[in-house]
Amino acid sequence: MKDALLFHQKVESYLSKVEINRRKAFTKKIGQWIPVVSPQPEMSSRSFREFFNTLYGTETNARGIPRWGFKEVRANAVAHMNFLLKIYPDARLLFLVRNPWNMYLSIKGKKFHQNFANVLDPVQVWQQNVDDYLNDAELQDRCLIVRYEELISQTRSDSAVLSQICHHTGISLTDKMYEELGVLVDSSCNGSKLSSDELETIGEIVGTANLLGYDKP
Repeated sequence: MKDALLFHQKVESYLSKVEINRRKAFTKKIGQWIPVVSPQPEMSSRSFREFFNTLYGTETNARGIPRWGFKEVRANAVAHMNFLLKIYPDARLLFLVRNPWNMYLSIKGKKFHQNFANVLDPVQVWQQNVDDYLNDAELQDRCLIVRYEELISQTRSDSAVLSQICHHTGISLTDKMYEELGVLVDSSCNGSKLSSDELETIGEIVGTANLLGYDKP
């Protein structure tokens, strides 16, 4: 996604700059010919849309599934969401956020955690993504923010958050959703706890956690 985002930005920027060549090329004076005639700028987004529709939509539709989407858990989340909105203006976006201390505890035992140069890099990513989201008022108007803790606690008798998600995405609430929420997948914390130093260090990084209702344990 990151490479696609950068490529899209470069293509869009290039096509916008050569728009003057298009205007010259399609006048009677030039004879509708010029050595550098590039596609219209909007063709960049259209091409990406066709690419994703083919890559993800073809098999999804063949399996009888009416919709598909992305789950992104890495850095530059807001940039990726804005990228998707450029190629899918009617997309429905969710910004799922989790208590940063619990998030770190959850991934601490994962093998991929050892690949980070700094073991607290995931916390830095959390903070950057949250900051980017809180600083993007336009995106907030198009996106629903959901707290992980509230989502997994949804029940048939208390499903306000799940109902809000369904309304935002334009889908119907089903029994299958409650069944999925009750399944714990690949948990890695195994009852372990964070040290006092980890608690303090994470607290120093996640300066805006309290704005989302999260305080240090």
